[in-house]
Amino acid sequence: MVIANIQLSLAYELLVASQRKVTYRSYFTDGSRTTDPVTVGAAFWDGSSGTAGLFKLPPEALIFLAEATAIHQALEFALEQRLPDVALLTDSLSVLRALQSLPSAHTASSS
Repeated sequence: MVIANIQLSLAYELLVASQRKVTYRSYFTDGSRTTDPVTVGAAFWDGSSGTAGLFKLPPEALIFLAEATAIHQALEFALEQRLPDVALLTDSLSVLRALQSLPSAHTASSS
């Protein structure tokens, strides 16, 4: 089951990190869509520094795109900050499943 695999993988990563005494920088992500009026947005929040990124999307955007945008923007920000250990906290199982189904860089380069 995908949820169990993600949870076990995360638990393993946290165990390994705790043994290496790694402190993750936590980024919380979320996407949202309202109906009256229709607005779509994405956001991330850095729990350590309090930095937030807010992004407005076109009104025809689906909630999946909003959730994916929030994750993407959080990763972009972490890369710009050159942070070595980052934990993304999201409630979007659909985006996680979509990311999990992508071929890995290793798989793509070996074909």
